[in-house]
Amino acid sequence: TVGLILNVISISNIILVLGTFALVVSVFQNDQIWCVKPYPLAIRIEVYLMMTSSFISFWAIAWLSLFYCIKVVNFSSECFRALKRNISSVINAAVLLSCMLSCLLFFPMFSLDIVESLEKNDNVSDITNLTCPQPSFTLQMNANAYAAAILCLLCPIPLMIMLPTSIRMVAHLCAHTLALKKNQTQVQGSDSYVLVCKITISLVGVYL
Repeated sequence: TVGLILNVISISNIILVLGTFALVVSVFQNDQIWCVKPYPLAIRIEVYLMMTSSFISFWAIAWLSLFYCIKVVNFSSECFRALKRNISSVINAAVLLSCMLSCLLFFPMFSLDIVESLEKNDNVSDITNLTCPQPSFTLQMNANAYAAAILCLLCPIPLMIMLPTSIRMVAHLCAHTLALKKNQTQVQGSDSYVLVCKITISLVGVYL
């Protein structure tokens, strides 16, 4: 499960970097590319890859935090105990569903285009007087509701999973490490717990 999540995070970040680099190159070659109607397919693909890879990476970090928290922390609730026994299957399914959802969620990016005609000043030859209208979706959809849904799925919801699980796990690991040192037994066994803590905190820091 951890290997799957880390592979998903790594591949998503690689795709994000490549997509961003391709977009920068496209804009560098033609700084008025956002005024082209219709939008070049390459631009739509680059935006789609950037959004999809970001979404997958963020949610993979959230699932990793949840996985480590359930796996490491001891819970008294029977519900959490049952979840702990099946956590690998649950997280594997959640990661795969997140990948599928991201591919479908950002599919409207392929419909991005300039709806209105370009507005130019009297001096048409002056490129600085060219203003590009705001892009919109050619699909029949509520753009504001769609944007709000994307923002919620990219920031508040993954954060509500990451922060509580990370804080709970860090508190548990600190208490566990202090207990081991106090008893002066199995002190070396705490190294793996500290490593887990460092990995999770680092990934949450990457997200932020």
